Parts: sequence; C-alpha cells; structure tokens
Amino acid sequence: MGPDEYRVKLDDKVRNFSVSLMNNTKWHEVLYLIAQTNVEIRFSTVWEERFSRPQEVKSPIFHEEYLGDGCLVGGPIFYKEIRELRIARFQQLRDSRTGAMYKDESCSQHLLNSLEKLGQLPLTIGDDEIILCAYA
Repeated sequence: MGPDEYRVKLDDKVRNFSVSLMNNTKWHEVLYLIAQTNVEIRFSTVWEERFSRPQEVKSPIFHEEYLGDGCLVGGPIFYKEIRELRIARFQQLRDSRTGAMYKDESCSQHLLNSLEKLGQLPLTIGDDEIILCAYA
C-alpha cells in the first residue's frame, strides 16, 4: 500500500470516532514532554486496541503530522493513529544504601505538572497509570 492509500484508509478509520480530542500540535507537545521525563508509556492505535509493550520515547523526531521512525517501537506513526496513551505513574527504583526496592512517582508528577501548563487535555489519573484518550 502506498503512502497516499494509507492516509486515505487512516482518515476513513478516524472518521469512525465521534470526536477527536487531540490534534497534531497537542501530540507534539505531549510527546516532547514525555521524552524529557523518562517515563514509560504504552499506546494503542486506531487500528488495534491492544497496547504496545512499555517503552520510553527516545530522541523524538517530530514532523508536522507524525512522529519519526526510531522514536517508538513500530514507528513512524501519525499522531492521529494514536488512540490512547498510558503513562506509568511509578518507577521501580532501588535504594542505594539498603538495596530495598521502592516506587517513585517524581518523574510522572513532574510530567503532570508540565502537562497542566499546556491547558486542558483528556487525561485520567488512574492508580498506576495516567491515561490520555485521543478519541471519544
């Protein structure tokens, strides 16, 4: 399938949702902030509701309509392909003195503080994850 055919299929798929809650600019800003905070994410697409394995957004290559190859497993990916993003609230860390494992929320809390500055986003704070839903 060529790129033009793919875009037509993607546009048709996206039309099945009643409303889009995100746009390319918001996705760019959100993914940029995620890359700065080293939190793990999982995402699902409009093609498949199953979520990806946990991963970090590394060295993002932003384009007007998509995130470049090498940034997420399975990329490149059009922003409008992302159906839902789940951000881990806690990182498992080891205390350097005692060796005991503990949960740390500082990275995700820093991300939430930064996301709040972007304005209203379709976020839900769960027990273990922050959920960003792109479509209703």
